[in-house]
Amino acid sequence: MQRMQVYIPEKLFTHLKSRAAIEEVSMSDLVRKGLRIVLKHDETKKADPMKVFVGQGRIQGKTDAVKEIKRYYQKSSGK
Repeated sequence: MQRMQVYIPEKLFTHLKSRAAIEEVSMSDLVRKGLRIVLKHDETKKADPMKVFVGQGRIQGKTDAVKEIKRYYQKSSGK
């Protein structure tokens, strides 16, 4: 088993500690249980490799191609 350190918000820590006491298990056991649930849920989603690849090149927000081209040429000409 690997050991790791994580930081969680105070409110989440309080809920975790309370839930562990109610269920009479350690906080670590609850964290592992939650991770298993989340990771199992992720395994059921089949990612389309092409969508992942194409999505990597997306630019956030709209751009004006003409402005971008002008800016590029201004930078390269030293203006």
